[in-house]
Amino acid sequence: MKNIITSFACIVLFLLITVRSFSQMAEHKTVEITGNTPWIIGNDEPEALQRAIEDVKNDWYKVFGHPPVLLSEPPKDWKGVVIYLGMNGPVKQLVKKDFPGPESFSLSIQQDNGGRAAIVATGADMRGSIYAAYALSEEILGVDPWYYGVDRDP
Repeated sequence: MKNIITSFACIVLFLLITVRSFSQMAEHKTVEITGNTPWIIGNDEPEALQRAIEDVKNDWYKVFGHPPVLLSEPPKDWKGVVIYLGMNGPVKQLVKKDFPGPESFSLSIQQDNGGRAAIVATGADMRGSIYAAYALSEEILGVDPWYYGVDRDP
């Protein structure tokens, strides 16, 4: 009898995990970025975050072959995807939730105030925003954070 209960519990757990996986897949959003996708960055980002953004700019160059388009606000006539990066400036208007704690970050796809698709990379604080910048490089650009150590360019 104990084996039957254990087997039943395992099956129920498997089904719960499967249903949750399918519900997460339904929420998955995709956007297409190009080398011309503009980055929106506040003018008053802290120096440490600016250094992380500089690293991501270098990764962008390695992937697309030219530096990113950096702006302080999205162009009015731009209809494509926009990338918001940092912790100050326009990105603050897009953060609609509280972060669970210090050093936490968010990398999400949502609509900006102009109705455009936006990739938003920000954090609860400076360190969280730095993590978000590097997550953008790894998850969106596909750049291995240790590419220089494994001798494999992006």
